[in-house]
Parts: sequence; C-alpha cells; structure tokens
Amino acid sequence: QFLTVGSGGAAFSSPDSNAWTAQTSGTSQDLYGVIWAGSLFIAVGDHDTILPITVQSTSAKVLDSNVWTAIALPVTPTAPGTVQGVLGNSLGGTYDTDWVVWGYDPVTYQSRKLTATDSLIPGRGYWIRKYSPGSVSLTATGTATPVTAGNPNCSSAAGCYEIALTAPPGGTSRYTLIGMPFPYPVGWWDVRLQVDGVGYALNDPANGYVAPSYWLWNGNGYDSYNGTT
Repeated sequence: QFLTVGSGGAAFSSPDSNAWTAQTSGTSQDLYGVIWAGSLFIAVGDHDTILPITVQSTSAKVLDSNVWTAIALPVTPTAPGTVQGVLGNSLGGTYDTDWVVWGYDPVTYQSRKLTATDSLIPGRGYWIRKYSPGSVSLTATGTATPVTAGNPNCSSAAGCYEIALTAPPGGTSRYTLIGMPFPYPVGWWDVRLQVDGVGYALNDPANGYVAPSYWLWNGNGYDSYNGTT
C-alpha cells in the first residue's frame, strides 16, 4: 500500500502506485511527509501536525457461479468482519443456501464449513461457492493489514505480516491453507520461516520444517511454485 500527502491535508493511497484513491487525513494543514509505523501511516506537516491516517481500501474479485474459488482478505475487514458482514453485501441471498464458505481449521487440521458469524482473518485462505446463476464482483472493504516491524528475521524494512503455522502431532506433515494479506504481490522468495526465534529462507537447506513449494488454484487445478519462481 502506498500513501502520498500534500497541501491542505490532501492524502491519496494506491495498492500499486498507478491508481490513486482520496483518503481523509482529518486536517487542513499542509502535510509534508508520511511514514509506515507497522500498523498505520503517520503524517507530519505544518504547525507541528503529527497524525495517523487510516487508509480505507476496497478489493474486488469476480466470482462465477457453481465453481469453487479460492479467496483471501487483502485488508483487515471493516467490523464486524464476519462471513456475512464481509461478503453478504456482494453476494446477497441466504448464506448456506445461495452461497457458502469453507476454511481450514488449524486445530483439527481439517477443512470445515464456516457459519455466517465466523470471523474472516487476513492471512488465511478460504473456499467460496456461489450457487445462484450469474457472476458477481466480490468486494471486501477495510484498512491496510498491519505488519510487525523490528523482527530481525523479517526480509522487509517496512515489516512483515506473521502467519502462525501449527505442526500436527506425531511428526506427520499436512497441507495448510494460507492467503495473501495484502492487495499487492509479494515474492515467495521474500517469505521467511521463523522457528524458536531462528529465521530461515524457504530454500535454506537448514529449513527442515516447511516445504519450499506452494500450490495455487487456477480455477481448474493447482499450479506449483517454489522459493525461486
């Protein structure tokens, strides 16, 4: 997420530095600079103005009828952040009749059907299916997903978003379903694994915890990628 500020309290955000959306800064003072503080933007300007700016972001995805589609939240959703609250306005109809969402349960290591009041969380992946005919534009509105700064194992000076992975008992290996928490791409080679405070690149030979490959659903099957592609 990018943010630029200017005269009269002007503020504009962009997920890709190409398309810009006006944001509310809460001041009419001229603003001269902005930094990312790990969870929000801080702007500075005239007359000792120092204030946070919350970026409202909306992401959209076309959802076809009667096909399973993998989705994730590229923002922290506006409250209440539930299945119905985040997706209901786009899809309409009745949940579990006209559309349904499944997620991965990190406790049971199984997929399960979510209820309408279950929370949707950035960093997790979900499966959604719409039964009613026709396509819709699926939108989610919220604020920039916060990141944690200051972790020496993070590959980005701006901070990283941390996704907890729980190993199944007995030393067995399992797939898990994660999702992109940002509305912009991140190189898989920049992902870091942290175990007991020690950081590993996915392709590090010392990484004996998580396979360096991931699989992305393309609508008909899975494409496989690794830490270099």
